[in-house]
Amino acid sequence: MRKHKGNKRAQFITIIVFGIIALISLYFGKDIKNFNTGVSSGKLEISYLDVGQGDAAYIKVNDFDILIDAGPRSDADKLIKQLEEKNIDDFEIVIA
Repeated sequence: MRKHKGNKRAQFITIIVFGIIALISLYFGKDIKNFNTGVSSGKLEISYLDVGQGDAAYIKVNDFDILIDAGPRSDADKLIKQLEEKNIDDFEIVIA
């Protein structure tokens, strides 16, 4: 049962992540005159980090870092350790 609940949470976070990416794309892509259909040379990284009662989503687009759902305050040390292992020390956007 617990594993099933975690899967639903991961699915929910994935939907939120792609929703945010869509909103960012709409915001930065609103100038249709400069629309480019070519392949971007940027890099997209999406990671899930265990924060005790669920997963946090970490998104990196080039040098733009986003953290979604950092988890409960009681598990902050666990999250910080994982972020340090990935050499992540700042975020442009944090969604709690």
